[in-house]
Amino acid sequence: MGEVKRILAELMERDVGQRREHDPEWPSPCEYGEIDSEGMTRWRPVEMIPPPDFRDVEEATGVVLSQDIREVFGSYHGWTEKSGFRGMSVSLYTSWNPEEFANFKRKIIQHIRLCPSIPALLSVYFANTDSDPFYSVDLATGEILLEEPDWPRTTVIAPSLAAFLSEL
Repeated sequence: MGEVKRILAELMERDVGQRREHDPEWPSPCEYGEIDSEGMTRWRPVEMIPPPDFRDVEEATGVVLSQDIREVFGSYHGWTEKSGFRGMSVSLYTSWNPEEFANFKRKIIQHIRLCPSIPALLSVYFANTDSDPFYSVDLATGEILLEEPDWPRTTVIAPSLAAFLSEL
């Protein structure tokens, strides 16, 4: 198990048993137990076995994804409560079910295609804040960036995805 996957498992484990609204149109392998009278169910992370293949993303973009990116998106179906990083809110992108994971892959492709054609400027976003800035992984360095939509990158905030996740 890679370091990102291990840390992600620990983050998700903190919220096991939390109640989430059950949506019969959007079921998840993470749901367990009975649906209560308020339409709520309990959840737990579910490991993606076998780990998903990202060749379609790489072929569509011409970019090889790092193991960290593969692990943050392709380790678990799940959900995490909003966290904090140095006073900023963090909402990790985690897929609730296989359909949402497929949507994530399409969004990664779209994001990379919208990045400048200069390889040093390519990134993949993996979390939101409460406002416009978002968190991304610099594909050239593996550093974590706080980026503004439609603006050049703003700040390197962590040396790696594992370092960033460890501080949540």
